[in-house]
Amino acid sequence: MLELVEIQRVVNQGMTKPLLCKGSDGKSYYAKGKRATASGLIKEWMIAHLAKAFSLPIPNFHIAYIDSRLIDCFGEETSQSFGFGQVFVSEQVKSAKDFDYLLIDKISPELKKDILIFDLWIENSDRTLTTIAGNPNLLWSELTNKLYIIDHNLAFDDDFKLEDSWDLHPFARNFQLDIHEREALEERLTTSLQNWWQWWGEIPEKWIEQHEESGLFNVNQILERLTAEAQGDIWGKL
Repeated sequence: MLELVEIQRVVNQGMTKPLLCKGSDGKSYYAKGKRATASGLIKEWMIAHLAKAFSLPIPNFHIAYIDSRLIDCFGEETSQSFGFGQVFVSEQVKSAKDFDYLLIDKISPELKKDILIFDLWIENSDRTLTTIAGNPNLLWSELTNKLYIIDHNLAFDDDFKLEDSWDLHPFARNFQLDIHEREALEERLTTSLQNWWQWWGEIPEKWIEQHEESGLFNVNQILERLTAEAQGDIWGKL
């Protein structure tokens, strides 16, 4: 298992307050711990795998270990809010900046469609961007001119509002699909779910136990909905 060996800084952005850390492989990672909640960490893990299976651009990710002694050395406040043990980490994208509205036209129509469909599928309300403001949870690498999707701990949202996605999603503008695109997307969505229970089996027991105590989402119900939508129900959201 990847181990985090150095804390570089606290990222004072968003509610989860991730840590930028160096891993035992020499790479830098954004790590989310206790503040993200066990359910949030599980969502990050499962949705990262789904996104990768759906061929979306997402930074490399792992479940990593951070020792309590390393956390304690960074101060009591961080120790209390972040915790220790197994955490979710996402590899730092080189030369990355937050995505802004002026970059939208740099993204291919196909990728825009894929990301919008994916967010509708996982019921992710936490990707918004207008000409005025927003929280896109997208990174743009100026080194490679490539887009990356991040931060899915708020997906599978019981309060998901379809109209908000169409009003606020960065890629909802001028969205169209023909019948052949729909058929191809259904096949890709269905295929993306094939290893669902394998990914679930890799989740730390502590996360599962804490998630079951909170009961924030039902994994079987979510899989049932994802499967039905992959088979065509998702078009009712369009």
